[in-house]
Amino acid sequence: MKKLLFPFLLFITLAAAAQKKPLDHTVYDGWKSIGERMISNDGAFVVYTVNPQEGDGELVIQNLKTKYKKVVQRGYSAVITEDSKYLVFKIKPFFRETRQAKIKKKKGEDIPKDSLAIIELGKDSIIKITRAKNYKTPEKGFGYLAYQMEKPVPDTTKKKPAVIDSAKIKNNLLVKLADSLIKRSIDSIKGNITRGRTECNHQQGRNADHQGRKRHCRCRW
Repeated sequence: MKKLLFPFLLFITLAAAAQKKPLDHTVYDGWKSIGERMISNDGAFVVYTVNPQEGDGELVIQNLKTKYKKVVQRGYSAVITEDSKYLVFKIKPFFRETRQAKIKKKKGEDIPKDSLAIIELGKDSIIKITRAKNYKTPEKGFGYLAYQMEKPVPDTTKKKPAVIDSAKIKNNLLVKLADSLIKRSIDSIKGNITRGRTECNHQQGRNADHQGRKRHCRCRW
């Protein structure tokens, strides 16, 4: 009987081992770990983060008595207020967006930014403030929240003010001045020609009158 039992147990062990998935990098990526963890001062709520080896984590809010559970994707850096009424935390951008930005070596405003979130414990609605850099809650007391914003995004819809080109302005003034001088010179020349013609006509008239007088005098002689 013992001889028959041993091969049977060996067969079951080998079959079970064959069904197990081998440990490789794909298995490691699927492993998750508990990160942040905290309990509200009144002991009603538990907050913790669940993070994969690579990818987007999640923030979990639970009330063990009422079975309330709220999961916020990519939530982290959480703080429960002293009165156990609110949870303040940050929300990361999507992992793939941040990864692509790093691959493309983006910097500054081109990198995806965090958001600030506030939730009343036991409720579902979340207040979000985009482009929040960091925040601070009172160490003792409650009712206040201070947070710092990222630099505002430039408004590309507004027209940029015209750049004053001093060299271009000087050139335009010189061109206008030259045009004015040329016009004055032409007007002056035209005036001189007109006056010369008028004086010539007057002189010719005087000469003709003088000649007429001479003829008249000769006739009388």
